[in-house]
Amino acid sequence: MSFKILSLCCFFTFISCSSTSNELETKLQNTHQETVTPIEAPKPITQTFDFDHPTFYPKDREAIIQRLKDKVAAKQDLIIHAFVPLCDNENQGIVPVSKALGDGQNPKTNLYWGAMYGIKNHFTKSSKWKRIAVHNDIKQPLLERVVFQRKTPNGTLVYLIADAYDGSKMRDCVVDYLQSLAGQKMGNIGIEGKEGQGYANADLLVFNGHDGLMDYNDIPYYLNTQEKEESREAKDAVMIACYSGNYFRPFLQKAGAYPLVVTNGLMAPEAYVLEAILEQWIQLKPAETIRKSAGMGYNQYQKCGARGADRLFSTGW
Repeated sequence: MSFKILSLCCFFTFISCSSTSNELETKLQNTHQETVTPIEAPKPITQTFDFDHPTFYPKDREAIIQRLKDKVAAKQDLIIHAFVPLCDNENQGIVPVSKALGDGQNPKTNLYWGAMYGIKNHFTKSSKWKRIAVHNDIKQPLLERVVFQRKTPNGTLVYLIADAYDGSKMRDCVVDYLQSLAGQKMGNIGIEGKEGQGYANADLLVFNGHDGLMDYNDIPYYLNTQEKEESREAKDAVMIACYSGNYFRPFLQKAGAYPLVVTNGLMAPEAYVLEAILEQWIQLKPAETIRKSAGMGYNQYQKCGARGADRLFSTGW
């Protein structure tokens, strides 16, 4: 399978949510002078796995929703942690974008961070989110960390921690994300004097960028740290990346996380998708409502058709 073909997200994002009319096919044929190999569905990834470990994964979100309701009732903060591998022309299996957008070591101009619809820039300009911290004095593989805050009508404080990973450190980003879902990576992020936030302590964990599992087939499954099923606290997981459902679901099953929103094809992993998801998530809406919101947010900016955009996103197993 060609990873570069699978990663046409930046230039031809409309392919994943377009119609199959003759007119569109003619346009595509005129756009590509060379014959392009058809995109294959991602193949199952073979990983080493401890089969003696109890297999557990949340069949639904009932326990997750109840835990979030309990936190809100107790006036506890809700924490979202987003892992953002910067777009990198040199080190990722993508069709190259411009030099500035694809400089994986420069957060300021990067497609997924400082550009118009990058996570940092988009949420900074949002009227609903307030940027409360920017950390540049941070160690590799991170290049920058930004923290946003929002207060819901019922008074709940919601924090979004967004981490920009060096684009050449994609493997580290994927591993940190999966280990956090499994409860293996705790970290110690302080927010307004409150320590121990983020990573495995977050309520929602987000991966946003090029699908790193396309580039690495040696990343192992990370098993949930709790041996007893009744002791496990499943996490909501969102993966805004091309074909993320095909690639990430097997890993979520072993980590004990729930695939709240995943994708079924090529797409542009830009910040408006996450914003649309969070708008419903902080209101504790059902998974299907959150999924639909992702599609509507995507269509609002991509103008690719409501039905096609809706089909691009899935929830659950």
